[in-house]
Amino acid sequence: MLLAADVGNTLITLGVHDGTAWRGRWRVRTVPDKTADEYGILIEGMLARAGLGGVE
Repeated sequence: MLLAADVGNTLITLGVHDGTAWRGRWRVRTVPDKTADEYGILIEGMLARAGLGGVE
């Protein structure tokens, strides 16, 4: 699987592709004060809700 990210000034667009099709796509606001850990928790939650697993 591939996690693709487009990080812009206003939005961060994320997508997961399994080699055949997109399994999930999300958009979140870019917040300059947010830490990498906060974004990690957010992304992990989005993946888990989509049934795409978590951190192993």
